[in-house]
Amino acid sequence: MKIDAGISGWGVLVFWLIAVILTSGDSNVLQAIFFVVDVIEFVIWCLPSGYINKQGWWSPNYDNDVEVPSLRNE
Repeated sequence: MKIDAGISGWGVLVFWLIAVILTSGDSNVLQAIFFVVDVIEFVIWCLPSGYINKQGWWSPNYDNDVEVPSLRNE
């Protein structure tokens, strides 16, 4: 599985910092927020490679589109 370079290093650092901040207290609210952030992180890592481009912006990669020929007899 290939991970996009735009989120690999910075993504791990940001989510790690958020985890440290949110789990440093005993508050149930902070732990709930951490759980939501953890789910968002999981969704981001499960996106197909190329969905996030090299700049790290949220955009589909249209460069790899494959043109499917029509099944009609035209």
